[in-house]
Amino acid sequence: MNVLVTGAGGFIGTALASRLVRDGHRVVWLFRDRPQGWPSGVDVDLSIVPAKSVAAYGDVVDRDLIYRLLVDYEVESVFHLAAQASVRMCHE
Repeated sequence: MNVLVTGAGGFIGTALASRLVRDGHRVVWLFRDRPQGWPSGVDVDLSIVPAKSVAAYGDVVDRDLIYRLLVDYEVESVFHLAAQASVRMCHE
């Protein structure tokens, strides 16, 4: 199954995406923050993202990006784990 995991850079998102890959699913890992040296664009190769997976950078509020990921990678299921972990930022 093709799966999109938002919040893939977080503790739970990384664990879930890794498990889905181990179980044989094709996973699109959506990261909000770009690691140092990560080139711009949707498809990139990161060491934490296994083969047969796709790493994407962007924000879940970017409708065009989410639509493109869903269509281009024929996503059948979404695990929405993106969140704002900082209480202070949430209040702001």
